[in-house]
Amino acid sequence: MAGWLLAACAASLPMLAWIAELGDPWYPLTQPAPPGQSAYLASRLVALYALMLLWLQVLAGLLIHRLRLPQVRMELVIAWHVPQGLAVLAFAMLHPLLFWLGIGLRTGKTDWGHWLAPTFSNGYYQSMQSLGRLGLALLVLGTLGAALARRLGLRRSASWIHRLNLITFALALVHGASIGGETRSGLILSLLTVMAMTVAAGLVDRVKHALGTGDAAPGLSAQPAFQNPRRICRVLFLAEAFVLFVALVPVIANLAGAGSQAVSTIPSPELARSILDGPRVAVIDVREPEEFAEEHIPGATCFPVRNLDQVAPSLVSGAGRVVLYCLKDFRGFEGVRRIRRYFPRAELIDGYGLTRWKASGFPTTGELALPDDSAALDALRAQVAVAAAAPEPTSRPGTRR
Repeated sequence: MAGWLLAACAASLPMLAWIAELGDPWYPLTQPAPPGQSAYLASRLVALYALMLLWLQVLAGLLIHRLRLPQVRMELVIAWHVPQGLAVLAFAMLHPLLFWLGIGLRTGKTDWGHWLAPTFSNGYYQSMQSLGRLGLALLVLGTLGAALARRLGLRRSASWIHRLNLITFALALVHGASIGGETRSGLILSLLTVMAMTVAAGLVDRVKHALGTGDAAPGLSAQPAFQNPRRICRVLFLAEAFVLFVALVPVIANLAGAGSQAVSTIPSPELARSILDGPRVAVIDVREPEEFAEEHIPGATCFPVRNLDQVAPSLVSGAGRVVLYCLKDFRGFEGVRRIRRYFPRAELIDGYGLTRWKASGFPTTGELALPDDSAALDALRAQVAVAAAAPEPTSRPGTRR
């Protein structure tokens, strides 16, 4: 019964949380959405399932000594642990691939070397992303490396290499809880807490067993926790196939030309002038507070997407223009969808996000930029004045302006 309960949780909870967060997860097929938004949404769903399945794998590995009969252990390993381990690896690798695809569709280019190499010196967001990249590298090593070592007859080495997946789980947990939209509130936050507590308890139990200081409680038989592991594995495979269908259909449809229509945007120079003109423009940064503290557009306020429903009416009250942004406006557009219930003309930055604002040469403020809003606004005012005084370029005969 416990095995079926865990399988049901793994199959349903991430999907329920994803749908609860988005409302209509297939909206890029029916509503205007920026290029790559469907790939971004799919990457979030796949990441939730990768983490859930990894948790089950780690927990099973920590508690397998509780199975009294060696043949029961071997049946569990062959029928469930190995095939689901490959499923974890597939989902974990699909998550960044979908995210990179979304970036490529949005920006027209993807710096693969930049995204593959972990970097911990470029601020909070890049550091948390690098934890995910490091975790993925350890997952590949802990899964495929252990299988190779076992095939070569290095059973003890394979066992120690496989234990790297415990570190992978810790890195994935921190990575998801730090920058995941769904992971800092509601059902998923509670679930992450349960994951961390159960793995910690399983680790303590495993250490006690290894030291010979564990309790003398009887081990588990195949009943009731791991009855019919092959059947449970088949059910999980069906659920995983359904998840891939739900996640990838909008992506494939967008690649084929459906959806991904133009959305309302404001050019960076026009936004700069609006910020200087007065308080009637509301600029909302929907990233996490740690990201906002490091660098943001001067005059912006920070409200992550998950908090917008509570504060939206007061944010847009009296505003003549509302502009939302994140780094490349994946989260920014999620914020626009929520704000539009209260302010239908909410916009993104033309070219998408803080990345475009900086590429246009406009200043930012924060721990990694100008020290305060006042200094950033002065720099912005000077830059806008220079741009206004510059002569308008003229076109040569025979050219189009």
